[in-house]
Amino acid sequence: LIRAVGSLAGVIAGAWLASIFYIDAFELAENLFFGYDTLGRAVTFIILFTIINRLVCFGFSLLDKTYNIISIIPFLKTINRLGGAVFGFLEGGIVVGLALYIAANNFLVGSLISKLLESSKVAPFLLGFIDAIKPLLPGMLEKLKELM
Repeated sequence: LIRAVGSLAGVIAGAWLASIFYIDAFELAENLFFGYDTLGRAVTFIILFTIINRLVCFGFSLLDKTYNIISIIPFLKTINRLGGAVFGFLEGGIVVGLALYIAANNFLVGSLISKLLESSKVAPFLLGFIDAIKPLLPGMLEKLKELM
């Protein structure tokens, strides 16, 4: 549960903070991309997202290590594992939903990917995860659209 919550918090914090700071970070490293600004912004966003995500996960990993000391209490390990499964499902839904959101908004209407997304029975469910977190991440999804 603790690691799954940390992983979910890492995804959300990484997306939120990277969407705020990726332009500033890109401007510092702009010369490294030789005029490929769109690629540079995308790479900068991915790097910032990954670093922030890993730092948050590391913090929760340290917290999980201290939890292992008190895990001798009955049923605490079971609750930890069941809660971890629930949060792992939520994190997976958000990550895959975000990928589908980007794909749905960037591929041409009538393309193969667009047709597959329209006929999918699972894609609307996964896109529902993104609808649920939109209020938490104002402007982040629009900034992701700008990257593409």
